[in-house]
Amino acid sequence: MQLKGLESTYRVLFDVFNYFCPNTNNMNVSLLTGGAGFIGAHVCNELIDKGHKVVVLDDLSGGFEENVNPQALFVKGSITDHALLEKLFNEHKFDYVYHLAAYAAEGLSHFIKRFNYTNNLIGSVNLINESVKHKVKCFVLLLPSPYMVADNCRCVKRCFQLLKTLMEFRNLLLRWI
Repeated sequence: MQLKGLESTYRVLFDVFNYFCPNTNNMNVSLLTGGAGFIGAHVCNELIDKGHKVVVLDDLSGGFEENVNPQALFVKGSITDHALLEKLFNEHKFDYVYHLAAYAAEGLSHFIKRFNYTNNLIGSVNLINESVKHKVKCFVLLLPSPYMVADNCRCVKRCFQLLKTLMEFRNLLLRWI
């Protein structure tokens, strides 16, 4: 029964994914954060199947390097490392950013608020800033559901509200440009 729920969740995820990542004959370059995790590895395979050159950035805190498709370039690092992000964006000129690198620890999130804040919010803001600066075509935020509902933690909810506000503000700015 749990498996059926997961299957429908992944079906919805890939419907959304296909909307944001159409098949193309152009060689798009995509940054995939959290690409060494279970879902990230599947997203990586889909991107490669669609003809994208994929750079996977993962700190391996919740995934394994062997999960990464060998056709992708794997970079071990964190989304909190601003200098690394800047280097990757300058070097690869990303068209798309798929952000899956949020820390999800249902049951632990309220004990590690500072870590979650730094990794999930500050790291996400770093990615958004570099994406805006380098004019990526599309920034797709795919965060794990345990994190989104983690123990009704007020801090987590505030982080997501702030991140949502930042994304809305970014979209508003892009319309004016």
